[in-house]
Amino acid sequence: MPNNLDPYNLLIPPMVINKQGWLQGYFETIGSEIVTDEEKSIDFGFWDMTREKFYSLSGEVLKKKPEIFTGYGLISYGGIGRGIHRLLSGKPHNL
Repeated sequence: MPNNLDPYNLLIPPMVINKQGWLQGYFETIGSEIVTDEEKSIDFGFWDMTREKFYSLSGEVLKKKPEIFTGYGLISYGGIGRGIHRLLSGKPHNL
């Protein structure tokens, strides 16, 4: 991370990571793990506050509320822009 970029002095914290951190040498992969069959069978999902639906890891709409869920997950740059717009407009947001 550049010395002049302070994550505590931003409007929002860093939420999106793309390949640039690795390509420019800021990040280093130190390992990876195989996802086990037990982990694959966990009933989990992601809550989309805007659409008011649960989604699977692959983006499919879930027919029922999963046992484990969160409102946090991957978001695009466009999603961050919409969140900032909603925040500044006084509307409900996910930031």
